[in-house]
Amino acid sequence: MKKPNLDSNKLTNELKRTPRLQWLLLLVVWILILSAGKALIDQIGNQKEDLNTQQRLLARLTESANSPFNEELLSNSQQHLAQLNKEIPTAVSGSVAEAKALADAEDLIGKKLIRKRLNLIGAETIEAEKQHYWSVRIDISGQLSDQDFVDVLSLFDASVGHRRIASFQYSPKASNTLNMVIDLLYRYQEHE
Repeated sequence: MKKPNLDSNKLTNELKRTPRLQWLLLLVVWILILSAGKALIDQIGNQKEDLNTQQRLLARLTESANSPFNEELLSNSQQHLAQLNKEIPTAVSGSVAEAKALADAEDLIGKKLIRKRLNLIGAETIEAEKQHYWSVRIDISGQLSDQDFVDVLSLFDASVGHRRIASFQYSPKASNTLNMVIDLLYRYQEHE
């Protein structure tokens, strides 16, 4: 079989005759080499970043494994949790929790409001540490005097763990209008 003669090939002849075409072909080859090099460098950079993340995680795990376990701290935390759990009001069912939440909202805030409206939004069941809870959400609106504003906010400070404000709007200058959504937490207890 006879080898094809590349010199007779039209494209080869054109390439040999045109220096601009030679430079253009050289530029295309150079761009392809640079693109392949950049892709390789990016891939190595990503692998290096992943490796650094794994090394930091390993260092933290090693440090955690080498640090002594503080049983006293665990015991204190469990006692504190048990104390906080005892402070949460109880209910025997979700509907009782909802009724108690409406009554508690009326006692806490409703008495201070003019033209009040308390609407039950709903209750959510929560399971934690083999204990059953209900988080009841209530929408409260009405007019609140300036003197009672701080009293209402103090009902939801950090010392009370079973009440929180989900949203709050107060317009003291216009009409003393209060719109707030609160969450009240109740713990399941079989016998009250």
